[in-house]
Amino acid sequence: MNRFFYTLLLYLLSPVIWGYFFFRALKAPEYRGGFLQRLGFIIKTCILPAKNAVAGNFQAGNKESTVPIPRLLVHCASVGETRAAVPLIKALIEAYPKHEIIISTTTPTGKKTVNDLLGEAVKQVYLPVDWPGSCQRFLKHIAPQAFIIMETELWPNLLHRCCQQNIPVLLANARLSDKSYLKYTKYPKLTAQILNSIQFIAAQYPQDKANFSRLGVAEDKITLVGNIKFDIELDEKIKKQQNHLIQTWKKNRPIWMAASIHPDEFKLILQTHQKLLKSFPDMLLIAVPRHPEKFDDLAKECQMSELNYVKRSHWVEQNITPNENHSVLVGDTMGEVLLFCGVADCVFVGGSLIERGGHNPLEPVVCGKPVIMGPYFYNFNEVGERLIEQQLLQVVENSHQLQQQVTNWLSSPEALEKNRQQAKVFMQQNQGCTNKIVTSLKSLLS
Repeated sequence: MNRFFYTLLLYLLSPVIWGYFFFRALKAPEYRGGFLQRLGFIIKTCILPAKNAVAGNFQAGNKESTVPIPRLLVHCASVGETRAAVPLIKALIEAYPKHEIIISTTTPTGKKTVNDLLGEAVKQVYLPVDWPGSCQRFLKHIAPQAFIIMETELWPNLLHRCCQQNIPVLLANARLSDKSYLKYTKYPKLTAQILNSIQFIAAQYPQDKANFSRLGVAEDKITLVGNIKFDIELDEKIKKQQNHLIQTWKKNRPIWMAASIHPDEFKLILQTHQKLLKSFPDMLLIAVPRHPEKFDDLAKECQMSELNYVKRSHWVEQNITPNENHSVLVGDTMGEVLLFCGVADCVFVGGSLIERGGHNPLEPVVCGKPVIMGPYFYNFNEVGERLIEQQLLQVVENSHQLQQQVTNWLSSPEALEKNRQQAKVFMQQNQGCTNKIVTSLKSLLS
């Protein structure tokens, strides 16, 4: 398959693609906005067209002069990539103060995460569907000086248009597992066209670099930078909020957290919690679903399990905080996983007891908390293996083992303190990816 047949297939799938968006819009109201952006139409109130954007004004008599604002476009597919990219985006804002930073996402949760974490410091749009016309309109309107893609979100037509318009593409925090490598080898012509459109690849680990090289990427186009997720920030504002929640919720209660869990894990987590309550009657579980449309489903599952719960939103809206009568806090707000990690004694990271590949285990680590995951953490295999070596991550196979591991951590304050110290050292030793990517971008633009 080459790009022509890929595009033809994409056009044939148009009804399916739009059907998917309409179906998601019926189930989740957040999907009801931005349909025109999916076609590459960016309304002026969102982002001014590049040729009309004002970079700086000077008075020449009574006339005002305008020149285009230089722009950098950063693509973060969804929540995980967005949160990981925050240190990089902040570094870009600092390194390029005269540039406008545009963040593109593909999901409403990604968009909300951008708004929550970066506010008005950046502009935000949806990435268009990879139809040629959509991509052309999108890039013509924004006209970025460079396009930075987080991880490996590669869209053939979009990259082709970047190449046509001489927009350099940098693949940041790039990973290419052996499984993904084999998928790319099935379509050698299309893969070659994609990779030839990329000017620079900042790979996470040696295996990622090796796999890109095996696909034919020149050695001078790839550099090893590490994983940007290690550059996660725990600023003073978050620390103050964590301390406030500890005083408000925790006091002397044992707390464990289940972060980014999926519906197939809900029952397993709640069953584990019911068993833990026999040993720790005043224990609190902070349970946070991965997707916002599943918040109510988790609350219903708590009701069916006869567990008294309170929603995080109840505190925000009704000033109802967790008390001794509540054994579960349903985290039904977005962007607060890092906040909650600082309150819990230990954290289970979801998507790992089922075959979803797991989610980011470094948010608990940066808070100095022990991490527990199921056996399916292949999305974070390199990070997971390093955490296991440092005894910062324990892997469990089922609900019974999860119960035992939580019990072990809560029964040993000394082990929790040792873990906190080890986690601090581990994070410091692996940081610095952001600076390497910014340096690479400067070289690319020069």
